[in-house]
Formats: sequence, C-alpha cells, structure tokens
Amino acid sequence: MNSNPNIRCFGEIFNFLWDAIDYRVEGYDIHSAEDLALRSTAPDEFLRRRIFCEHPAVVRAVGFKFHYQHYMAAEGLWQQLQKDDELAVIHLQRRNLLRVLTSDKIAERTGVYELKSKSGQGSMKPGRIVRAIRQRLRRMTTLRATAEPAQPSKVTVHIQPDELRKILHETELSLAHWATLFGSHPMITLAYEDMVVELQETFASVQTFLGLQPRSLAINLVRQNPEPLAKLIDNFDELYDEFRGTPEEWMLQD
Repeated sequence: MNSNPNIRCFGEIFNFLWDAIDYRVEGYDIHSAEDLALRSTAPDEFLRRRIFCEHPAVVRAVGFKFHYQHYMAAEGLWQQLQKDDELAVIHLQRRNLLRVLTSDKIAERTGVYELKSKSGQGSMKPGRIVRAIRQRLRRMTTLRATAEPAQPSKVTVHIQPDELRKILHETELSLAHWATLFGSHPMITLAYEDMVVELQETFASVQTFLGLQPRSLAINLVRQNPEPLAKLIDNFDELYDEFRGTPEEWMLQD
C-alpha cells in the first residue's frame, strides 16, 4: 500500500514485541524508549502523536495492520479505535484456515514469515519471531533490517484434528467479536484467496474505498507454501478421514 504516495500504512504496531515497534515506515525509530512507553501506557496518545499525526500534504490515508488479538496489547486500545468515527476498516480474511494453520507451523519451524520477490528491497523483520496472533504471550526479540531471506528447504508439519477445530472455533468467535466492535464503521472485506487471483483489481478496490484514485501498486511478496496440502502435512490422510463429509472438507481439497 505504501507504493501509493497518498497512503501511509504502518506495520503491526500493536503486536507483542516488547522492545521494538513494527513501524515499517521510514523516519521512525523502532527502538524509541519514549514511543515504547507511550504505546504501553497511553495507546490513544501514541496513536495521536505517532500515527494519526501530521503527515506530508500528499498523504490522504493513514493506517496500520491490526490482528484480532492485538487489542490485548494495551489497556483501552480497542475502545479508542471503536470510538474513532474517522476510522475505516479493511478486513482481510482467509477462508482456508487449514492453510493458515499449516503456514503458521511451517513459519515457526523455518523462522521465515514472508518472502519478497527478487525485486524487493528487504524489510523489517522480527529477529527470532513466533507468530504473535497464535503465541501472544511469548516474548519476542528485536526487529532488524534484513536482506531477502533465502527460500528455506521445504518442511512438512503434523496437524492434530483438534488443532484445526480450535482455529475454526477461535476464528468464528473473533469474526463475530470484531463485527460487533466495528459494525458502525465503513468496512471492506477482502479474502486472501481472491487477492492472489486478482491482486491489482483487489488493491484498486481498496484505494477506491479509501476515496483515492487507484494506482498500480508495487507488490513484491510471493506465496510461501503453494504446494498441495497433501505434500505439506505429513498426516494429511488422517485429517482427510476426520473431516470427510463435514463443512470443512473443502479445505483439504483446496
């Protein structure tokens, strides 16, 4: 989104990194003690002073990435967001939660959470990261600037049927919770599965939603685990037998 000069999109500024802030915008000190203290003790003031503050005149939309569990990062955070009547919500979902679970497990084993295309310029990455949305109480270490990571050797993971049931249940609750919190705000809902098919069209719709003239955006992320799930999950047959004939069967065939 930041390749459109009218947009300034920060990273996961309310994730569970205790000693760094995932700004992902130039000109910010990710280790600023003042910013870290402000984010922890006064998230509303942090937003006013560091995020929804004065920006260059060309910038017309400012926002940040926010996972379902990030509201726990600071007391009073979700109330502050809920009452902000200028807030618009871009809600990105993934329909296939089995692929989400598989990708999370692979990332935890490899330490690689996103890949850049060869044209990418590198990014700010957690040093030894464990996905915050799933392991929100585990301490994370520092953010550092890294070059493009090498493609890791492909690994397989083991998924218990109850692990899939758990993420299905938790996601259902989270969707209902956030629909209630932000139901009165302008919102556009996007599905990851649709984005990978029509990427530029999807981003054009987002820019229109924000009241901006759509531009072709520079996108340098590549899909990490495109292989069939049968090649990524070592107990795939067990899962297929468990969920055959259920509403979730399609996730194994995707």
